Amino acid sequence: MTLNWTSKEYFASLICRDDRANAALEMLVDDLHAAKDRTIRAFLCHSGSEDFLWGLVRLLGSDNARVAGNAAYILGTVAENELGCYRIISMTQACSPRCNTILIDLTNMLAFDDSESMMNAAGTIGTLAESAEGRAWMLKEDCLNLTISHITNLLSSDNLWTSSNAALVLARLTISEEGCLKILNHDKSHTVLAMLIASLGTDEAGKYTSTVALTWCPHVVYCDA
Repeated sequence: MTLNWTSKEYFASLICRDDRANAALEMLVDDLHAAKDRTIRAFLCHSGSEDFLWGLVRLLGSDNARVAGNAAYILGTVAENELGCYRIISMTQACSPRCNTILIDLTNMLAFDDSESMMNAAGTIGTLAESAEGRAWMLKEDCLNLTISHITNLLSSDNLWTSSNAALVLARLTISEEGCLKILNHDKSHTVLAMLIASLGTDEAGKYTSTVALTWCPHVVYCDA
């Protein structure tokens, strides 16, 4: 199969502020579906890859659910690569004002009406929370309580991929003691526990992830109502 980036240089269009960026997103999503590892390598090895990543971060804040959802999907897929994850986490430490919008834009996406965007946002948050550096960054973000609230709401989603991604976020946050405390001190801590228990009866992936979250955060039942 011929990949878009092998026949047309479109990565640079990600930094455009018009419909060219949207078209580039669509082509990149298609290429990731067709040849994920090869496309990620080509993307990260490009001399302009840092600018392209910042372009994706900007597009996370788009009012267009498809655009924002595609940007989230691409960032999450790139973050599955060790170098890609390092590059994205490094961006959260940058001085650019855009670095402060990454989690809040993903969090806002969790409340979209578009189910695919919600699933992509939850998946990307879960992927970024897999590394210790990613968790440390998230735990310092002011919007984390809102993130936890939206993630908790998604545990009851009819879309099993979305609910599993949501449970995975909680499981990975609670790997650290600080993450457990964030959940325990959240005003929806009892709801989190109830939803995790309810999700034990869904699919095998969601059941496993919910079990892990409950294991890592064992004292949630003792929170005051």
